[in-house]
Amino acid sequence: MDFSWKQELLRALIQVTPVVLGWLVVHKLSVARERDKARREVLAKSVDSLNDELSKIFALALDYHGNERVRTKENAIKMNLQDISERTNQLAILTNEGALTKFCKAAVLSLKKSITGSHFEDEHLEKIDLASEQIQLIAAEVLKAKRAFLRLKHSQFTEI
Repeated sequence: MDFSWKQELLRALIQVTPVVLGWLVVHKLSVARERDKARREVLAKSVDSLNDELSKIFALALDYHGNERVRTKENAIKMNLQDISERTNQLAILTNEGALTKFCKAAVLSLKKSITGSHFEDEHLEKIDLASEQIQLIAAEVLKAKRAFLRLKHSQFTEI
């Protein structure tokens, strides 16, 4: 009689153990899936926000270069570029796409050079024509940066 309750207990453990282990595995996978979903959503919102900021910087650059020198505009451009640069660096935390993140960083650096490389922080009094080569370069660099960010964003959803 003593042996039968042990057998029943063993049988119950054998039946319950796979259920408990299955629940633990499903729970762990569910938590990982939710965390990954939240990470992708944060990254997507960050990229959308960065692309909006790129449009604002383009408008600031056009206003600055298309008019006489105003130091407050220079400071606003520098601060916005620094902000975008820092936020781009932080994207590496949210993604495993190192190559795409580096491409985004390089695009932001090229944009910064196109805006501040000439006709910036010097004692110029004249404005430059909005059809000039520098303005065209700035526009091209803004578009390049936006494409880089979108490529990073879309890469997060290719394995779903």
